[in-house]
Amino acid sequence: MIMKFCNIFLCISLISIIALSGCDAAHKSAVDVRTEQISKALAAQNTLVVASKLAEQKRLCQDGEENLIAQATKLKTADPDAAFDLLHKCEGLTDSVRIKNLKRDAMIALQKKRVEASEKQRKIELAQKKKQGVSIGMTQNDVLLSSWGKPKKVNTTTTSTTRREQWVYEGNYLYFTEGVLTTIQN
Repeated sequence: MIMKFCNIFLCISLISIIALSGCDAAHKSAVDVRTEQISKALAAQNTLVVASKLAEQKRLCQDGEENLIAQATKLKTADPDAAFDLLHKCEGLTDSVRIKNLKRDAMIALQKKRVEASEKQRKIELAQKKKQGVSIGMTQNDVLLSSWGKPKKVNTTTTSTTRREQWVYEGNYLYFTEGVLTTIQN
Protein backbone atom coordinates (compact mmCIF):
# COMPACT_ATOMS: atom_id res chain seq x y z
CA MET A 1 0.00 0.00 0.00
CA ILE A 2 2.79 2.41 0.92
CA MET A 3 4.58 1.61 -2.36
CA LYS A 4 1.40 2.45 -4.35
CA PHE A 5 1.00 5.73 -2.45
CA CYS A 6 4.64 6.61 -3.15
CA ASN A 7 4.21 5.84 -6.84
CA ILE A 8 1.08 8.03 -7.05
CA PHE A 9 2.83 10.85 -5.16
CA LEU A 10 5.86 10.69 -7.46
CA CYS A 11 3.66 10.67 -10.57
CA ILE A 12 1.67 13.72 -9.34
CA SER A 13 4.94 15.51 -8.58
CA LEU A 14 6.24 14.70 -12.05
CA ILE A 15 3.03 16.02 -13.66
CA SER A 16 3.37 19.23 -11.62
CA ILE A 17 6.93 19.62 -12.83
CA ILE A 18 5.88 19.19 -16.45
CA ALA A 19 3.13 21.80 -15.99
CA LEU A 20 5.60 24.26 -14.46
CA SER A 21 8.25 23.69 -17.08
CA GLY A 22 6.99 26.66 -19.11
CA CYS A 23 7.76 29.15 -16.29
CA ASP A 24 10.65 31.60 -15.81
CA ALA A 25 14.27 30.72 -14.88
CA ALA A 26 13.72 30.78 -11.09
CA HIS A 27 10.82 28.38 -11.34
CA LYS A 28 12.76 26.30 -13.86
CA SER A 29 15.62 25.91 -11.37
CA ALA A 30 13.17 24.74 -8.70
CA VAL A 31 11.64 22.34 -11.21
CA ASP A 32 15.11 20.94 -12.05
CA VAL A 33 15.88 20.35 -8.36
CA ARG A 34 12.50 18.65 -7.79
CA THR A 35 12.97 16.52 -10.94
CA GLU A 36 16.34 15.33 -9.63
CA GLN A 37 14.79 14.52 -6.23
CA ILE A 38 12.01 12.52 -7.87
CA SER A 39 14.49 10.65 -10.08
CA LYS A 40 16.54 9.69 -7.04
CA ALA A 41 13.41 8.58 -5.16
CA LEU A 42 12.28 6.44 -8.11
CA ALA A 43 15.73 4.88 -8.42
CA ALA A 44 15.77 4.08 -4.68
CA GLN A 45 12.25 2.62 -4.90
CA ASN A 46 13.25 0.43 -7.90
CA THR A 47 16.32 -0.75 -5.99
CA LEU A 48 14.13 -1.75 -3.05
CA VAL A 49 11.73 -3.65 -5.32
CA VAL A 50 14.57 -5.53 -7.03
CA ALA A 51 16.24 -6.31 -3.70
CA SER A 52 12.92 -7.53 -2.31
CA LYS A 53 12.33 -9.83 -5.29
CA LEU A 54 15.90 -11.13 -5.09
CA ALA A 55 15.54 -11.84 -1.36
CA GLU A 56 12.27 -13.70 -1.99
CA GLN A 57 13.87 -15.80 -4.78
CA LYS A 58 16.84 -16.59 -2.53
CA ARG A 59 14.49 -17.65 0.27
CA LEU A 60 12.58 -19.91 -2.14
CA CYS A 61 15.84 -21.44 -3.41
CA GLN A 62 17.18 -22.11 0.08
CA ASP A 63 13.98 -23.08 1.89
CA GLY A 64 12.55 -25.14 -0.95
CA GLU A 65 15.82 -26.82 -1.93
CA GLU A 66 14.51 -30.38 -1.51
CA ASN A 67 11.35 -29.61 -3.49
CA LEU A 68 13.38 -27.84 -6.18
CA ILE A 69 15.78 -30.78 -6.48
CA ALA A 70 12.87 -33.26 -6.65
CA GLN A 71 11.12 -31.25 -9.42
CA ALA A 72 14.32 -30.79 -11.43
CA THR A 73 15.22 -34.47 -11.09
CA LYS A 74 11.83 -35.47 -12.52
CA LEU A 75 12.17 -33.00 -15.39
CA LYS A 76 15.81 -33.71 -16.22
CA THR A 77 15.16 -36.69 -18.49
CA ALA A 78 11.83 -35.74 -20.06
CA ASP A 79 12.36 -31.98 -20.36
CA PRO A 80 15.95 -30.90 -19.63
CA ASP A 81 15.12 -27.36 -20.81
CA ALA A 82 12.54 -26.94 -18.03
CA ALA A 83 14.87 -28.53 -15.45
CA PHE A 84 17.68 -26.17 -16.41
CA ASP A 85 15.39 -23.11 -16.29
CA LEU A 86 14.06 -24.15 -12.89
CA LEU A 87 17.56 -24.50 -11.45
CA HIS A 88 18.98 -21.48 -13.26
CA LYS A 89 16.69 -19.18 -11.21
CA CYS A 90 18.75 -20.12 -8.13
CA GLU A 91 22.16 -19.49 -9.67
CA GLY A 92 24.22 -17.36 -7.32
CA LEU A 93 21.50 -17.43 -4.66
CA THR A 94 22.47 -20.70 -3.01
CA ASP A 95 25.70 -22.52 -2.32
CA SER A 96 24.06 -25.92 -2.70
CA VAL A 97 26.42 -28.33 -4.42
CA ARG A 98 23.48 -30.61 -5.19
CA ILE A 99 21.69 -27.85 -7.12
CA LYS A 100 24.85 -26.94 -9.01
CA ASN A 101 25.49 -30.58 -9.93
CA LEU A 102 21.89 -31.12 -10.95
CA LYS A 103 22.01 -27.98 -13.09
CA ARG A 104 25.19 -29.26 -14.76
CA ASP A 105 23.52 -32.65 -15.36
CA ALA A 106 20.46 -30.91 -16.83
CA MET A 107 22.72 -28.91 -19.15
CA ILE A 108 24.46 -32.10 -20.30
CA ALA A 109 21.08 -33.79 -20.89
CA LEU A 110 19.92 -30.72 -22.79
CA GLN A 111 23.00 -30.75 -25.02
CA LYS A 112 22.60 -34.49 -25.60
CA LYS A 113 18.95 -33.99 -26.55
CA ARG A 114 19.92 -31.23 -29.02
CA VAL A 115 22.62 -33.42 -30.60
CA GLU A 116 20.13 -36.30 -30.90
CA ALA A 117 17.54 -33.99 -32.51
CA SER A 118 20.15 -32.68 -34.94
CA GLU A 119 21.25 -36.22 -35.83
CA LYS A 120 17.63 -37.28 -36.29
CA GLN A 121 17.03 -34.32 -38.63
CA ARG A 122 20.17 -35.18 -40.61
CA LYS A 123 18.96 -38.78 -41.00
CA ILE A 124 15.55 -37.58 -42.19
CA GLU A 125 17.17 -35.34 -44.79
CA LEU A 126 19.45 -38.18 -45.90
CA ALA A 127 16.46 -40.53 -46.25
CA GLN A 128 14.64 -37.91 -48.34
CA LYS A 129 17.67 -37.57 -50.63
CA LYS A 130 17.79 -41.35 -50.99
CA LYS A 131 14.14 -41.41 -52.08
CA GLN A 132 14.45 -38.72 -54.69
CA GLY A 133 15.93 -39.28 -58.10
CA VAL A 134 18.50 -37.09 -59.73
CA SER A 135 18.17 -33.69 -61.35
CA ILE A 136 20.39 -31.37 -63.36
CA GLY A 137 22.59 -29.23 -61.11
CA MET A 138 23.11 -31.84 -58.38
CA THR A 139 26.65 -32.41 -57.15
CA GLN A 140 28.28 -35.82 -57.37
CA ASN A 141 27.82 -36.22 -53.62
CA ASP A 142 24.09 -35.44 -53.93
CA VAL A 143 23.76 -38.13 -56.62
CA LEU A 144 25.61 -40.65 -54.45
CA LEU A 145 23.17 -39.91 -51.62
CA SER A 146 20.14 -40.19 -53.95
CA SER A 147 18.29 -43.36 -54.93
CA TRP A 148 20.78 -43.78 -57.82
CA GLY A 149 23.67 -44.39 -55.40
CA LYS A 150 27.13 -45.47 -56.57
CA PRO A 151 27.61 -46.06 -60.33
CA LYS A 152 28.74 -49.38 -61.84
CA LYS A 153 31.51 -47.61 -63.75
CA VAL A 154 32.97 -44.11 -64.09
CA ASN A 155 34.53 -42.88 -67.37
CA THR A 156 36.58 -39.69 -67.05
CA THR A 157 37.57 -37.20 -69.76
CA THR A 158 40.05 -34.49 -68.85
CA THR A 159 40.87 -31.58 -71.19
CA SER A 160 43.11 -28.58 -70.62
CA THR A 161 40.16 -26.60 -69.25
CA THR A 162 37.59 -29.05 -67.89
CA ARG A 163 37.03 -32.42 -66.31
CA ARG A 164 34.00 -34.46 -67.37
CA GLU A 165 32.74 -37.74 -65.99
CA GLN A 166 30.26 -40.28 -67.28
CA TRP A 167 28.68 -42.41 -64.59
CA VAL A 168 27.34 -45.69 -65.92
CA TYR A 169 24.29 -47.35 -64.34
CA GLU A 170 22.09 -50.22 -65.62
CA GLY A 171 21.19 -48.71 -69.04
CA ASN A 172 21.38 -45.13 -67.72
CA TYR A 173 24.15 -42.54 -67.88
CA LEU A 174 24.85 -39.41 -65.90
CA TYR A 175 27.28 -36.76 -67.20
CA PHE A 176 29.11 -34.39 -64.89
CA THR A 177 31.16 -31.30 -65.74
CA GLU A 178 33.43 -30.10 -62.92
CA GLY A 179 31.47 -32.21 -60.43
CA VAL A 180 28.00 -30.91 -61.35
CA LEU A 181 25.37 -33.04 -63.10
CA THR A 182 24.76 -31.58 -66.60
CA THR A 183 23.08 -34.43 -68.55
CA ILE A 184 20.86 -37.42 -67.77
CA GLN A 185 20.61 -40.13 -70.44
CA ASN A 186 18.13 -43.02 -70.16
